Amino acid sequence: MPNNFRPISSVDLPATVAWAVPYAATGDFDADGRTDLALVTGHPATAVPAIWNGSQSGDLTILSFETGGAVDVTSRVIRGTEPQIVGTTEVFARDYNGDGHLDLFLSDSGVDFEPFPGGRQLLLLSDGSGRLEVGTPLGPATFAHSAATGDIDGDGRLDVFVGGNSTSGPFFLMNRGDGQMETDFDRLPTVIRDVDFMEGFQYSFDGSRLADLDADADLDLVLLPKFTNAVPIVLENPGNGDFSAAAPITLPAGLYGAGSLTFTPTAIARGTQNWTEDLTDLNRDGLPDLILAQSLWDDALDAKYRGGRLQILINEGSGIFSDETDVRLSGDALPDEDFTNFFEPKVVDLDGDGHLDLVVTVISQSANYTSRVYLNDGTGRLVQDRAFDTRGIYFPLDATGDGRVDLVHLDLEIIGADGDGFGIAVPRFTILENLVGSLRFAGGPGRDVLQGTSGSDTLAGGAGDDEIHGGAGIDTAVFEGAARDFRISGRDAEVSVSGPSGIDTLFGVERLRFADGLLAVDLAGNAGRAYRIYQAAFDRTPDLAGLSFWVDRMDEGMALLDVANMFLASDEAKNVYGADPAVRDFVDRLYQNVLGRPGDPDGVSFWTAQLETSATGHGEVLVGFSESAENIDLVAPTIENGIWLEMFG
Repeated sequence: MPNNFRPISSVDLPATVAWAVPYAATGDFDADGRTDLALVTGHPATAVPAIWNGSQSGDLTILSFETGGAVDVTSRVIRGTEPQIVGTTEVFARDYNGDGHLDLFLSDSGVDFEPFPGGRQLLLLSDGSGRLEVGTPLGPATFAHSAATGDIDGDGRLDVFVGGNSTSGPFFLMNRGDGQMETDFDRLPTVIRDVDFMEGFQYSFDGSRLADLDADADLDLVLLPKFTNAVPIVLENPGNGDFSAAAPITLPAGLYGAGSLTFTPTAIARGTQNWTEDLTDLNRDGLPDLILAQSLWDDALDAKYRGGRLQILINEGSGIFSDETDVRLSGDALPDEDFTNFFEPKVVDLDGDGHLDLVVTVISQSANYTSRVYLNDGTGRLVQDRAFDTRGIYFPLDATGDGRVDLVHLDLEIIGADGDGFGIAVPRFTILENLVGSLRFAGGPGRDVLQGTSGSDTLAGGAGDDEIHGGAGIDTAVFEGAARDFRISGRDAEVSVSGPSGIDTLFGVERLRFADGLLAVDLAGNAGRAYRIYQAAFDRTPDLAGLSFWVDRMDEGMALLDVANMFLASDEAKNVYGADPAVRDFVDRLYQNVLGRPGDPDGVSFWTAQLETSATGHGEVLVGFSESAENIDLVAPTIENGIWLEMFG
């Protein structure tokens, strides 16, 4: 374990099946203002739920991280009967009924043997006081090996894609807004939705994600196949959430090759098995990239989920991805053994340097292999840090409430085997406290009023409707979860952020930090001025890396005029305006490039005179155009939703 992490507490839970590795979600489920960990698992090989909480009544555990360590709070959070999940495929912590409180969605595949009857999906709704209640099962029973969530039709409600492939094909659960969801098969292309697991499953997808892949403000659908004749694809959203006419865009094949399935007369399958995936903007171009966990299935070799590799697909835009695994990932290969796989890659900033790192679990039937951490070297290249290698599973979250990403480590100590040959283990949870990164002002449960200092502060309100005052400096408000889970209104002096834990009102806060990015809302401040001067100088939309760099410099005190002079001295600006332009040519080009129109006579005369008869320099004139009321109005629609920046720290 690296020196910047230290174990501070451990707790053992009753024995469970080692193969039943849990899916996890984080959030404040018990309404105490702290981040909790929800673990959901099952034993689909035997249809017996794995027991994580010492009770035969369910396979959901909720751990709260209180003073002294982890505490199992499942019994006090779950109201009524605990959920029965046989084969977990996903768990989402989101606000599904729009009341400002986190709910839990649990996806179930059912038993993993013929005739594959499938499972049904469950939604647990929060009552706002730290209690969750299991609702009526959703959708038809299906062998659902993937699920994805997001608002696909733009109505402000979170929907769910369920990747079924047996008794029913994949479908959407469309959110009515009251915690009820309606099954909809018709939003998918016929060739994808009409599948049969027992008769070839030409389009059988074990991985799925919803994300805005093409920067058009709606959610597209990524579908990742198992060992079938299908290929990984993207379905672009036309804007209304109806993918039925979408032409599939093919993604690069998996690292174990394209899948194949033949019947001679028994099924012979081979190819890449996609397990789980995560999204991140690894190359900082504003588009989400894919990190995929894969393994090999090959009936001819009797290979079952053999080995394990990570694939990195970089988003080129318009649904097109390229495989950059070789240049963006460095680490040890997994043993070439069955039932040994990477699982649940999670992208977080673990070392506090502002660059997103990768935490991934290595699962195995024997539970003898290690979890991995890959640290980002600052260029988007992920390098394995072997100091983190250890047996067990890492769950990244802020367990200590200080604003740093800690690691909750689950060690499965094998004590025997069950009748199917699966290991029986004692789960031990240990909190590994992160000692790097910046502390922040943090609120507790309920309503808080946080006041920043005269410097640059990091503040987090926690649960409840909070009031946050940044004070002077460049202040950052931190929110747990991805930006898509929040609604933001207002900019500059007053901003409102509505999310799963409440509605926060921010005064004098310049930046909003989410799990997946940093959003600048100071449109009249450094971020807005940097965006406008960048566009004015180069006559193009600012690139993410360059804009982030210059905003960072301005945050450190660089004047806008200094930035303008540096821009004009660059080769790119000389290509736009000329190496030594005549005064009139320079002014005319400013009108065209910045304001998009010919100069009016009075304006041209004024700026020409400024350059010819006074000490005004070209940089000052560029700033004058950039910060003119006309240009501010022109640029405003482009940045009205904020400006995304790289997270330098």
